[in-house]
Amino acid sequence: MPTNMSGVLGHDVDNASVTSPRPLPPSPVANELTIEVWVAQTLNLYVPPFLIVLGSAVNLLGVVALRRGGHSRRHSVCFYLAVLAVTNLLALYLGCGLEWVSTVSRQPHVATLQDWICKVWDFSRKMAESASAWLIVAMAIDRFLVMWFPVNAKSMCTVFVAKFTNGIIFVGLTSIHIHSMWTFEVSTYQDRPTCSVNSTQRDFETQAWPYIAASFSYYLPTLAVAVFSSLAVCGSMCLGKREALPPLQRKLVLVTLAQACAFLLWSVPSLAHILMPYFVPAGWLFHTDPPVRFLRWRLAYTIIQLVKYLYFACGAALYFCFLPELQKALSRHPPPIQIQELQRAPPPRGKAPQHPIPSASAAEGATYV
Repeated sequence: MPTNMSGVLGHDVDNASVTSPRPLPPSPVANELTIEVWVAQTLNLYVPPFLIVLGSAVNLLGVVALRRGGHSRRHSVCFYLAVLAVTNLLALYLGCGLEWVSTVSRQPHVATLQDWICKVWDFSRKMAESASAWLIVAMAIDRFLVMWFPVNAKSMCTVFVAKFTNGIIFVGLTSIHIHSMWTFEVSTYQDRPTCSVNSTQRDFETQAWPYIAASFSYYLPTLAVAVFSSLAVCGSMCLGKREALPPLQRKLVLVTLAQACAFLLWSVPSLAHILMPYFVPAGWLFHTDPPVRFLRWRLAYTIIQLVKYLYFACGAALYFCFLPELQKALSRHPPPIQIQELQRAPPPRGKAPQHPIPSASAAEGATYV
């Protein structure tokens, strides 16, 4: 059993300013073992490796199935799903994976080794998590157009438009999060190295920009997913347009709504946890009176973080639940290598190659060498 509070939340609590300008301080209550501390340490030690292995298998299988079946080249939602699986996997590795390695090895987080590593890590992690949120927004808008404007959707909900939308998302998020390259650095907080914003800076980037970045990364995507998903549900149930869709399009609507619901299940509690410091007494968040409230607050943060990583790990599993065609694509095997080599083998020496006889419908004037 653990005997102190070190590592209750891993290292992500030191970077709470990523999502909120008011980070939660580490607990000064040391060398006290409570049920909250023990549960948090146990979760941080045993849950992350399971999520990493599961997420790697599920997300990679999802990308392979979408590519092998050709769905990502024919349907805009499937293209979004393929990119979403990649961003979820990156967010899982950069967040849960590195934190667990630091917890098991009892070494500082890799982001606290050098300033440039801190900047690149923070920028990459925020890009992956924000891109996952905005990709679900794009999927919800895509299905909203299909349900409410089916005529216009034929020209707007295409793979080309999906690729163009992805470019806009990544360029826009880059402009939002690029400030990490000059605002984040390795510092020391209560004798612990952290990767966070330099508290001595008092400029626009460090004072106001965290609010702007948090709005575009969490608040606005959550609101947009809730609004457009609700409109898509109304279009499919209240307006009766769902029955007029082809079977595959109905499945794409269902998988989009499932992704939106899974996203809201972790984003809404996370936003509530971020905003709660502004609406609850300060004694609940700090160690003053009584410390058990602070420990429960830290345990709630741990659970919310693990639920977020659970979505990143298992989000692609919904692909196979609502799109049985992906299971068939995985079960399809390519022809053996030996057969392919025989088909490509040159004719035996001394024999002229046999050319196909042109059909009657072939164009006149064709010559064969």
